[in-house]
Amino acid sequence: MSTPHDDPIDRALRAHADLGLDLDRGPAIVDAVGRRVAGTRSGSPGVARRLTTVIVGAAVTVSAAGAAAAATGLWSPSLGDDHRGHPTVATSDVPAKQLQHFGVLRRPADDTDRDAITQGALRELDTSFQGVRTQRIRAVHGRAADRRYLIVPVERSGSGAQDALCLYAVDEEGGGVSCWSTQQILHGAAILYALPATADARPRSASDPQSLRPTTAGAVAIGLVPDAVETVVSSTGERAEVHDNAYTLTTEAPGRTTVTWLDSHGRDVPQG
Repeated sequence: MSTPHDDPIDRALRAHADLGLDLDRGPAIVDAVGRRVAGTRSGSPGVARRLTTVIVGAAVTVSAAGAAAAATGLWSPSLGDDHRGHPTVATSDVPAKQLQHFGVLRRPADDTDRDAITQGALRELDTSFQGVRTQRIRAVHGRAADRRYLIVPVERSGSGAQDALCLYAVDEEGGGVSCWSTQQILHGAAILYALPATADARPRSASDPQSLRPTTAGAVAIGLVPDAVETVVSSTGERAEVHDNAYTLTTEAPGRTTVTWLDSHGRDVPQG
């Protein structure tokens, strides 16, 4: 008889414990169930029914890529601190519409998503973030190695947006973050601007108004887009590839940048 530590179903389920269940490992669960059911046919029928129910639920979850409810609490990073306060942690998963449109939320969490840089950034959050969906926090891949961009889903943002996705540009001083509802993102409104932290951006003379204007050279626009978008083109002609539903563009017109969305064939993707 298997002990609790070498039970094949327990091992299979633990292998699938994270939110991003590995679809290729599904047969491990099926095989484990087959062995357990075969070994319990003459035993307690209650055990077989319970296991079957668990596996059916897991199979549905894998196909829908929405296992957060079962996995809530598996990763518990510190949010905020005693000075800023501590944001609340959500007990709900992201809405189905967000899972439908944003593959970054569906993919498995990896080491980068939960490394020391990410954890340090999450300690900079304050109590304006309510119901942080920690199991769906993702680092945007494909970006420059010296920058970290996080997607942080929340039940309610400081701006009042419900079921918001927050884009967090991390730097040594905490970084900048903006949050949008699903509909705002689908309408192309999800763009966060980061100004360069250079000596040229600092005031040189209080008596010279021109010197008080920070430079916009090298400003970066970071945006969120739905799955269908593969490339974006700015109003000034700059192109950027999309990775994990996010892109970065340099711009000299922060706040006024507009982008066109293109699919994998170079065709326009409607916004809205």
